[in-house]
Amino acid sequence: MTETRFLSDLPLAGELIGTNFEGWSDELKKEFEEHAFDGAVGSKLLSENDRVRLGNQARPG
Repeated sequence: MTETRFLSDLPLAGELIGTNFEGWSDELKKEFEEHAFDGAVGSKLLSENDRVRLGNQARPG
């Protein structure tokens, strides 16, 4: 598996709005658990390298 310890000391890229799945439905938590490590990023992979995968996140509505 890819080493990810280098990520732990980086600043957040945005504003933290919740922790510990606060506000997530049981269905969304289950989906996250099932797919957390499958490597898929967003609905379309835009770019990737050895350290980063950038995906397009489609938003409903």
